[in-house]
Amino acid sequence: MSGKQHIATDNISLHRPVTTNVGDTGSELVDGNADTYWTSNYRKSKIDINFKGMCALDHVLIDWVDSIQGFQTVLYLVGGDIHDGSARGSYDRLDLAGLGAQLKIQLRGSNFYS
Repeated sequence: MSGKQHIATDNISLHRPVTTNVGDTGSELVDGNADTYWTSNYRKSKIDINFKGMCALDHVLIDWVDSIQGFQTVLYLVGGDIHDGSARGSYDRLDLAGLGAQLKIQLRGSNFYS
């Protein structure tokens, strides 16, 4: 078996397409700039990051402005099938082990996220 070797990248979400349920926002989530941040006033918020190809997933880092807010569920998509990458809970870093082409983060349990 052979394949193309790829160099590991620290941040595979950097500058990737992102959508949220908060209008035309989300680029702040993947811009790599610690001075910008995304906010949501929706009790249930969703973030979808498209990697534009299959990627090895090691972990997800949620860099909260103040402290962890609410509860998070992290899912990743392979060929259109959703795989649950986590136990549900409160995270700032969540270790994953799998391949995915898209990452879905669901936020709930708080009235505000940033």
